[in-house]
Amino acid sequence: MKQMGVEMDWQQKAEALNALGEIQIMCRKAGDWWVRHPGVEIGDGHMLTSGHRDGASPVSAIEAHWNRLTDELKPDEFLVINAMNDSRRQVRWNGYMWKDVPGK
Repeated sequence: MKQMGVEMDWQQKAEALNALGEIQIMCRKAGDWWVRHPGVEIGDGHMLTSGHRDGASPVSAIEAHWNRLTDELKPDEFLVINAMNDSRRQVRWNGYMWKDVPGK
């Protein structure tokens, strides 16, 4: 994803993901990594789902997780942060920051 003409590297993407809630890079076995992102789910107004994606390395797992939560979101999808408490928030990435999405 481009950010104001400059492509974000995996570390910048990890920092942006951490702004939503602390990510944890997990390893099932050699070559099988994934990002655990507690409190961050994908919503469409009716249902919440996980955004987990796998990667062959920690970097590719972060890239895959980032792509699922940004580029791969359908037009009617958004991220739901802390769905079950008073700090619930709905956001989408607008190219340089997380932007709030009106409640659905």
